[in-house]
Amino acid sequence: MFGSTQVDVMLPVKAQLPRAYLVLESGRFAGRRYPLRESQILGREKCEIILRDERVSRQHAAIKFVEGQFILIDLGSANHTFVNDRMLVQPARLENGDHITLGNTNLRFEIDAEFDSAGRP
Repeated sequence: MFGSTQVDVMLPVKAQLPRAYLVLESGRFAGRRYPLRESQILGREKCEIILRDERVSRQHAAIKFVEGQFILIDLGSANHTFVNDRMLVQPARLENGDHITLGNTNLRFEIDAEFDSAGRP
């Protein structure tokens, strides 16, 4: 008979999704908080986060939680996406307090103080 062999398999640990928000800093609804999930699209229509701004593209940008970090991605928008007044030319990791501009809309990224910027407790 064959003997049995025990093999330890190390599976990657999925990072816990921290409580994070986009806070609207401009316009009529300033102060509104949008809770973030693992993936959402920001834009003018047919998105998870809808921004009423004619300078925002229909599907302007995306925020994804990847490998324990929130990543902001411009989706080829006409008026670009800015983080801390710098135009986004490649996906960028978001840090607590970062300012995001899409069209004429200003948002602030907030992450629960219990977590660091990489989503670790």
